[in-house]
This record gives sequence, structure tokens and C-alpha cells, in this order.
Amino acid sequence: MSNNDAAAWNIAQRMFVAASTFMIYDHLITIDQEVAWFWSGKWNVSRLLFFSIRYLPEIDIVIIMFIYYGNVGFRVSLPLVQMDDA
Repeated sequence: MSNNDAAAWNIAQRMFVAASTFMIYDHLITIDQEVAWFWSGKWNVSRLLFFSIRYLPEIDIVIIMFIYYGNVGFRVSLPLVQMDDA
């Protein structure tokens, strides 16, 4: 991996962590409003859409962070970024 590729990969990782942190922070500061407005009614299509928009990205974040930053015992390689040991 060249220096430019390594720098771009480093920037991409930091941007992902920053965006993830902001999204989780937003979720935490609005949880009281969500409980009052969302969880108190019966389920319909709009509630299902809200639930999928609100919670599926957070599940993706956890999975992606586990793969890239956790110790999962295998190497992940993306088609656009080749990770070389050299």
C-alpha cells in the first residue's frame, strides 16, 4: 500500500468513527422524545419505517466497527483497497 493509499484509508477510518459517534450521540440526546412519541402508540407502516431508519444503521455501525477494529481472527480486505503486509 502506498503512502497516499494509507493516508486515504486512515482519513476514511477517522471519518467513519466521527460520523458514527455523532449518530450515536444524536440518538442518546433524543431518546426521551423517542420514548414519548414513538413507543407509546400502536405499530403501523410509518413506525416501521422510523424503526428501520433509526436502528438498522446503528446495527451496521457495530458490525463494521467489530470487523475493522475488533479482534475477529481474520483479515478483511475490500475490493477497492488491497491490504499488503509489505
